[in-house]
Amino acid sequence: MARVRVALRRVVGATMVLGVLPVVGIGATAARAATGCPSAPYGVRTTAPGAGKTVALTFDDGPGRDTRRILAVLASAHVTATFFNLGVNEARDPAAVRAERAAGDALGGHTWDHASLPTLDAAGQASEIDRERVQQASITGAYPCLFRPPFGSRNSTTLTLARQRGMQVWNWSVDTEDWKAGGSGDAYWIDRISSRAGAGASQAHPVILMHNQPVGNPATVTALPGIISYYRARGYKFVDLFGRTGLPAPSIHSVAATSGRTSGGARVTLTGTGFSQVTAVRFGSTAGRSVHVVSATKLLITSPPHGAGVVGVQVVTTHGVSAARTVARFRYVAPPTIRTISPTSGPTAGGTRVAINGSNFLHVTAVRFGTTAGRLVHVASSTLLLVTVPAHTAGLVNVQVFTSYGASAFSTVARFRYVAPG
Repeated sequence: MARVRVALRRVVGATMVLGVLPVVGIGATAARAATGCPSAPYGVRTTAPGAGKTVALTFDDGPGRDTRRILAVLASAHVTATFFNLGVNEARDPAAVRAERAAGDALGGHTWDHASLPTLDAAGQASEIDRERVQQASITGAYPCLFRPPFGSRNSTTLTLARQRGMQVWNWSVDTEDWKAGGSGDAYWIDRISSRAGAGASQAHPVILMHNQPVGNPATVTALPGIISYYRARGYKFVDLFGRTGLPAPSIHSVAATSGRTSGGARVTLTGTGFSQVTAVRFGSTAGRSVHVVSATKLLITSPPHGAGVVGVQVVTTHGVSAARTVARFRYVAPPTIRTISPTSGPTAGGTRVAINGSNFLHVTAVRFGTTAGRLVHVASSTLLLVTVPAHTAGLVNVQVFTSYGASAFSTVARFRYVAPG
């Protein structure tokens, strides 16, 4: 493993040097104020936080070729994890870093290029730590507050520098040694990784070490669902190294508009919480269209076609589905229909008062005789309206009722005959 890491350092030796934060002699309070991290204890932690039985999955050396596959497994199981990234790899794939953060997982620093810190003086160690921190902050807008020294190796200088930056130092209590697979996905490695990971069940708060290297870790990805099932079946709660259990399931607080046409097409605004990693918005059992996530508390969605009636609206994310609530409903309203018109004829001068029977006559916007709007429309009920016929040339014209939800169809029962005088 050491030879692999040394080779990696040689490959990245020519990378451009980024600006770094002040590293030597900076006061702890000033360092924390500059980075937004809370106070960190001096020393190394190896037990997962939280009450009861907790387990922390951690991934070193990323982002790598399988980052997105790892995230997909975690998301499907609704499990949170912690990623300790190398600055050189973050620079190569910043989108993966953003994906880790968007998924709600914790991000930590793992130095710039996996240097063995005890072999470096204070300035060298600080440079390795800070180059990665600056790189991560340039991608996510936040400095990491967690740190894992490469190989788990550290000395008093390492711990002091981490504490000055408000970075909690974390090693592990369970080593899967998955890096030894060297990018292989053979069954032997899958079984070995699973077996070693399962050894943590003898602990109340295991911290499990896995990897997310540039070469890829297919055996780790394949073993991961089984590892999750193994601990879940034994009553463990998955946490990141901040003690968080992951992103909460989404919740809808309001829907506007609350109704629309059965043909779909209404642009609906949802407000609530947990609107990250949205995969779908359902109206009943039908997926909405053109989802636009404005923020974690607001999204826009176009209603799909659906039969008339009230349906529940649910937001589906990688970490859960919003619960059914009375405030999360949408009413589909069918367009109006005409069954009878009485009388069915009148003079070209107009003025005839006509009764139209049908359905869905609420929210009437117009009644047209041919292309001419009727006058003095009065909606008596959802099935009856009265309208005064406008003037029109002699002949037979179609009658249509228009509402906010559509127009009545042309039919032989929806016609009016204008009769010329004489």
